[in-house]
Amino acid sequence: MPTVRLLPVDLQRRETDLRRLSPMSAHTKYTAAHCESCGARFQAAVYRPPRGVTRFCSIKCAQSRRRPRANVYPSVSVGAVSSKRIHVLVAERALGHPLPTGAHVHHVNGNKHDNVPKNLVMCQDAKYHALLHVRAGVFKKGGNPNTQRWCGYCVSLKKTTEFSWNRGRDTFASACRACVRERTRPGKRQWKRQQRVKKKEQGHACGY
Repeated sequence: MPTVRLLPVDLQRRETDLRRLSPMSAHTKYTAAHCESCGARFQAAVYRPPRGVTRFCSIKCAQSRRRPRANVYPSVSVGAVSSKRIHVLVAERALGHPLPTGAHVHHVNGNKHDNVPKNLVMCQDAKYHALLHVRAGVFKKGGNPNTQRWCGYCVSLKKTTEFSWNRGRDTFASACRACVRERTRPGKRQWKRQQRVKKKEQGHACGY
């Protein structure tokens, strides 16, 4: 087990005001500094530019000053080692019990940091959650989610009847039929047609 060695400090400061480092490198330089988050005095490591001097006394203080990313769900610590997303906690508090297995929580305005109860919708599964996102995308683009869909190839709104039904995913295709026909290689279709003709000719030649 590595030993913990404290830095020498002046007589006016106690070791409780300093950060303990385990283990400490003999080649690293240290200087007295104040944490930018909690304001506590600690011995900060001095690195070469552009890193410079350590700004925070602990990982917890560094995480508290970290800017929240818009595409990441904010979470809080639950217990010693586990964490839980805030929108899930809000939904479970409104329900009065934990979410069912496979259930999802959808943000109506698309802001993952807006976790007020009126902005959350509980979905029965991931499929229904994805459907809400598709309908919200069509609505934001000025279309009608009941009669139109967004084609990712021609980048335009088209009628739902112009899309094929994907049986494997149990939903509509992401591209309209016109874009699918345009992007499909004509040489590949012709090669398949020739192969079918050859098989028929071989079958007739063998007497089948």
